[in-house]
Amino acid sequence: MNPVETLGLALGTGFSSGLNLYATIATLGFLQRFGVIHLPASLQVLAHPWILGIAVALYLIEFFADKIPYVDTAWDAIHTVIRPPAIYGPRDREIFAFFKSIKLGVLPLLGSPESKLSMIYGPDCARACIRAIDADVPSGSIFAVDDGAVHTMAELIREAESALGKRAFLRIPLPRRVVEGAALLSESYGKVTNRAMMLTRDKCNELFDQWVCDGASAKLMLGFTPSMSFADGVKHTVDWYRQAGWL
Repeated sequence: MNPVETLGLALGTGFSSGLNLYATIATLGFLQRFGVIHLPASLQVLAHPWILGIAVALYLIEFFADKIPYVDTAWDAIHTVIRPPAIYGPRDREIFAFFKSIKLGVLPLLGSPESKLSMIYGPDCARACIRAIDADVPSGSIFAVDDGAVHTMAELIREAESALGKRAFLRIPLPRRVVEGAALLSESYGKVTNRAMMLTRDKCNELFDQWVCDGASAKLMLGFTPSMSFADGVKHTVDWYRQAGWL
């Protein structure tokens, strides 16, 4: 795994689970250090004491800064923020459910097939983050990153079916109220068990509403250009899922 893919995995783990990135890195590092899990060789550096110390310190600063208005503003001002839309790619478990449903031939439909959304391939998002580290931009700058196209839900389904070589013939429209109810139950379960849940009311809003961003500023100021189209990214993702035994 090259450094960009490694960073993409770490970023994707945090973004897709809805967790703070510093907390994600610290948690993975501690779990590796105490032998609870065994990370890939390229990620075992997260268990290094320096990495753990920095991640914990930054998480604590962000946690307390968020509670103090002026400190929160100052903390945001010294960061360059990368805002991705939906991230997909190898090792992603959230959008994996979408591919698995199609393979099973049963696909829940959320919202209109013509709903528009932006996407980005995980390693491309990692490259944008690396660009932001090296870029000479004002502190507090915020950049949306995407693959350069606006997609419809129908297009996403079509590309996924093409990559899988299978069509989901049974398509079940789910009313928004039903999904919102399920999201509320999911959130409640997460609070009781102290676990991050994939289905939340915020995620429900993303699934049913238009979710489009404009990556023009990232292209102009960071020099970021996505390397992977959605069609090619889906094929790479499905190939990885198959090789890993997920599909």
